[in-house]
Amino acid sequence: MERLSPLDLGMLWPDDFGWPEDIGVLAVLDGNRTAGHFSLDLAREVVAKRLPLVRRMRQVLRVP
Repeated sequence: MERLSPLDLGMLWPDDFGWPEDIGVLAVLDGNRTAGHFSLDLAREVVAKRLPLVRRMRQVLRVP
């Protein structure tokens, strides 16, 4: 179990007032116009390499 950081708490308090903060991502993947295709495997490799750098996005919050 890990305590919340001040940054975590700052992201949560608006929800207590009824202001949900939903965060989303949209990616538009367009193939190389000269080759005419997009390499999904290459994109997955690149994302997988950088995924450990992303902060936790989902966790269960238990309030005592």
